[in-house]
Amino acid sequence: MTELPKSSSSEELQQQQQSGADKAATKIQAGFRGYQVRKKLQQQQQQQHQQEPRRNSSAATINNQLQQLDNGTTQRQGQMEAKQQHQREQLHRQHSYDCYDGESSGSESLEDKSATVIQARVRGFLVRRRRHNENEAATKIQARFRGFRTRKLLKQTGQ
Repeated sequence: MTELPKSSSSEELQQQQQSGADKAATKIQAGFRGYQVRKKLQQQQQQQHQQEPRRNSSAATINNQLQQLDNGTTQRQGQMEAKQQHQREQLHRQHSYDCYDGESSGSESLEDKSATVIQARVRGFLVRRRRHNENEAATKIQARFRGFRTRKLLKQTGQ
C-alpha cells in the first residue's frame, strides 16, 4: 500500500513537470514570435521610408504644425483652446488616413493592418484621456483660486 501512493505522487510530479515545461515553452514561443513581428515591422518601416520620401516630409510638416499648435495652448484658454484641439484632432485623423488607408504596397497582411489600426485608436484614446485630465486639473485650479480670492476679499471687507 505504501508503493501505490508513491507511484501516484510520482505521476503527479511528472504531470507538474510536464505542465511547467509546457508553460516555459509557450513563453519562449510567444517571446520569439513577438521578436519576429517587431523585426518584420521594422524592416517594413525602413522599406517604406526608402520608397516614399513624400510621407516623411508630410509627417515632418504635420509634426511641426502640431508643435506650433501646442506652443500656443498655454497662453490661450476657452474657445481658442477648443479650436486648437479640434485642429489637432483633424491633423491626427488626416495623418492616420494618409498612412493607413491602404496605399501601401499590398504586402501587409490583414493582421498587420489590424494591429496598426488598433494601435492608432489606442493612441488616440490615450491622447483624448490625457487632454480630459488636463482640462479637469485646470478647472480645479481655477475653482480653488476663485475661492481663495473670494475668501480674501471677504476677509478684507470684514465680513
